[in-house]
Amino acid sequence: MNIRVLVAALTTLSLLPVLWAEEPQTPPINPALLYWQAAAQLPKLNDNQAQELRDMASGKLPVDPAKVEKLGFAPAEGLLRKAAASSAPCDWGISKAEGPCLALPHLAKVMELARVAAVEAEAKLARGETEEGIEWLLTVHRIARHSGAGDMLLTFLVQSSIDTIALKSAARHCLAWDEATRHGYSEKLKSLPPLHSLQNGYSGELSIATWLERQLDRPEPERSEKLKLFYSLGCVPTESLSQADAEKFHGQFKPEPMKKLLAEYRGLIDRTQRAAGKPWKEGRPELDALGETAKHSEYILIRQSYLPLAKVYDKEFMLVTMRTMLDAALQYGAQIDETKAATYQDAFEGKPLRLVKSTDGTLRLAAVEQHPAGKPIELKLGK
Repeated sequence: MNIRVLVAALTTLSLLPVLWAEEPQTPPINPALLYWQAAAQLPKLNDNQAQELRDMASGKLPVDPAKVEKLGFAPAEGLLRKAAASSAPCDWGISKAEGPCLALPHLAKVMELARVAAVEAEAKLARGETEEGIEWLLTVHRIARHSGAGDMLLTFLVQSSIDTIALKSAARHCLAWDEATRHGYSEKLKSLPPLHSLQNGYSGELSIATWLERQLDRPEPERSEKLKLFYSLGCVPTESLSQADAEKFHGQFKPEPMKKLLAEYRGLIDRTQRAAGKPWKEGRPELDALGETAKHSEYILIRQSYLPLAKVYDKEFMLVTMRTMLDAALQYGAQIDETKAATYQDAFEGKPLRLVKSTDGTLRLAAVEQHPAGKPIELKLGK
């Protein structure tokens, strides 16, 4: 080789690290955009396939890896994993200014993507590919957090449903994992961003009040047309009202009564949101009382459209309790016993968890009390 060519080549190689360092880094992509791209790559499932996907993701049906492969999720999976792993803020472009016309089409798609990820996790774990299966479980946890972005009550509920899928899936398998695997998964869970809180999610309910407030500045008959739209969308089921109440309801939409109505409604939302951020023993009685206050309001719109939060509030504490149960299972694995389980507490009243052996030999971690009444809070360990 010519000596000059060799020197030039060696010089270029020595400068490559510098050139790479100067090359601008690609910024992380908004996960929402990647999720939409992944959703576009999903195969169209018939009703039976869609139900089967739901049942496999929830654990109602065992996962057949060969059947999962035939469903054809592979084209979407790379984008799905990339979306879940993105460090950029997730922005779904939710336009709260639309008020009752607000559309949230992404929630159904992201729910489907979460089920795909959960089924992939189950398929990998069924094959004994534990590390890859756990990475898919973490993908489900990340999808949950991204689905909660936007601070709406509905986004909070979808987030909770998705994270529950991952928690239950991990519980079905973790007793078979060795200590290093269990603890490694536990540490990765702790490193995830926190879930979006119900308190933040409920703030989105103010968008209806803001939208109604804007209608007061509109001239007639434009204002009436907008309010008819409000009725037609089912925000207030006026067909269920008596004639006298219907007349009273329409009369309350005149500017002066409406201002008083909105002041009361905003006050209720504010108090509800603050109660939602309190410990369960304090917040639950307050939320029950606020529900009763709204039920007896002189304003029909408030009685019809105020969303009581008590039952949804319970769901947040149920999810935290289930996460605590999984933490206990990850800590001790198959060595967990009643004494070890009792060192962990539920998120409601701080009572020790119980370890229960079912008639089929499987173990369950359970809360002592049932919240809401009649619905046990438990996590099944093993299949």
